[in-house]
Amino acid sequence: MLNRGLTINWAWLMCLFSLYGAACYAGNGGVSIPDLVAPKISHQPNAPIARGESAVISAKVTDNRGVKSVSFYYRGDHEKSYQVRAMHTHGNTGIYTVSLDQPDASIVYYIEAKDGVGNKAFSGSRNEPLRLTVNEPAVDKTLAESLGKTRKKSTSRWVWVVVGALVSGGVVAALNSGDDKNGGGGPQPSSDGAASLNVTAPNLGLPVTE
Repeated sequence: MLNRGLTINWAWLMCLFSLYGAACYAGNGGVSIPDLVAPKISHQPNAPIARGESAVISAKVTDNRGVKSVSFYYRGDHEKSYQVRAMHTHGNTGIYTVSLDQPDASIVYYIEAKDGVGNKAFSGSRNEPLRLTVNEPAVDKTLAESLGKTRKKSTSRWVWVVVGALVSGGVVAALNSGDDKNGGGGPQPSSDGAASLNVTAPNLGLPVTE
């Protein structure tokens, strides 16, 4: 009976030693434990920019065992195919960036992060992408007002040039008419001996000041 009890205790002891050894072996990298945890992406889309400006897209990416790659997929707002660029990190910040040099129009995009065993995470997606809006440059208000005043002055100047030309034309026409009626003798003298000339200015719809 005693021998049987010693045998059972010895068996339990060997079992405990085996479990301890297996645990130590696994802790030293001898046993591969599957990595089922995908990376995590933290990203805030950029505010709209004006055409001619550049933009930097950034995202913070972490993983329980390490990030292998971060990719930036993008296309024009009305295009179908995505282009891809690698995002890079500097040091151990976990912040990955990609620069866009003066995009001509708005783009849509998404970010993909991958760890060493292929687990993936996304910010945005191919079918539901994020958006970077590119607006037309804003016109300076002071410059616009200055251009408006310049146009008004130019228009007013040309109006008076036209008026002057029409009045001059009326004078010439009146002189020619007088020459025709008086046999080419020019303006006829009045009763007091002074030459008289009647000129009718064309009606331009302009206000007349007395």
